[in-house]
Amino acid sequence: RRSPFEYEINPNLASDLRNNELEELLKILRANKVNISKLTRIECYDISNISGKFATGSMVVFTKGEKDSGEYRRFQIKRPPKVVPNDFAMMQEVVKRRFNHSDWESPDLIIVDGGKGQISSVNRTLFEINVEVPVIGIAKKEEQLITSDFTVIRLPKTSSALNLVKRIRDEAHRFAITYHRKLRAKYFL
Repeated sequence: RRSPFEYEINPNLASDLRNNELEELLKILRANKVNISKLTRIECYDISNISGKFATGSMVVFTKGEKDSGEYRRFQIKRPPKVVPNDFAMMQEVVKRRFNHSDWESPDLIIVDGGKGQISSVNRTLFEINVEVPVIGIAKKEEQLITSDFTVIRLPKTSSALNLVKRIRDEAHRFAITYHRKLRAKYFL
């Protein structure tokens, strides 16, 4: 938490903090051999369902480190996997449908909530549709970042890069759950 006094001293504090987070994340990713040039647009995906029922996917967008809610998208899972729950197959459907929209700006980085399984399914989908975007995951319990080649990046809890990724992941989670609840409520009514 920042005090109002800090904002008086530096009216640009919020954007300075965002820039620092983005620069730190960029530096960390490059140091871990992630081929990335900039972090203007970051997309994060999450899946929400109860045993495969009312399955939804969410896509949140952060532009220059800030929420860009006008760019958020929700996906009702159209082809639920035969074996449920299967978050990997649902994630693949969401990513495929997202990249059907060539009119949407392309992301510089994709973040998925989860580890190797989620990263693999997104990478497989991107490969199939011939799209090249770096993908990282954030593993739930340990709050570690995982790159496309499964390099585990352990960052201190105070890391501004980690806090940025967590904030983006938490927002994707919140957005997915909100839509999932809405669908469930509609069904029960």
